[in-house]
Amino acid sequence: MFARPTFRTVLGLLLVPAFAAAALAQYEIDWHTIDGGGVMFSTDSQGDFELSGTIGQHDAGPTGGAMTGGGFELVGGFWTLPSQVCTLLGDLNLDGEVDGDDVQLFINCLFSVDGSNCPCADFDGGGVSAGDVSLFVAALMQ
Repeated sequence: MFARPTFRTVLGLLLVPAFAAAALAQYEIDWHTIDGGGVMFSTDSQGDFELSGTIGQHDAGPTGGAMTGGGFELVGGFWTLPSQVCTLLGDLNLDGEVDGDDVQLFINCLFSVDGSNCPCADFDGGGVSAGDVSLFVAALMQ
C-alpha cells in the first residue's frame, strides 16, 4: 500500500532536478564582434559635412538567410544607401554639374560589384559598363 505512493514520490523527486536544469538553462553568445560603419557626405558648397554611422551593428548572416541556432533566429545586415535620383547624367556627387569631382565616383561605379546605386553613371541604360566611359568623358568635356 505504501510502495506505490513512495515510488511516485521518489520518481517525482528525481525528475524535478532534470526539469529545473532545463528551465534555468543560461543562453550564451560565445563569439561576437563589435562592428561599426558609416559614411561622410559633403552637404553643401561651403564644405560642410554630414557623418552618418552605426556603432555595434549586428553581423550579417548568409546571403538571403538568417543566422539560426536551436530555436533562435537572427537576421542581420548592413545599411544600404538609398537609390540615387539622377537629374544630370555624369553628376555622381549630385552637385549640379559634371566636373572633376565626379571622376573618381564614376570609376568606383564602373568597377563596383553591381553598380546598382549609380544611375548617374549609366549613360546607355544597360548598367554601368565600359560602354559608358566615352559618354562620361564627353559629358565631362562639355
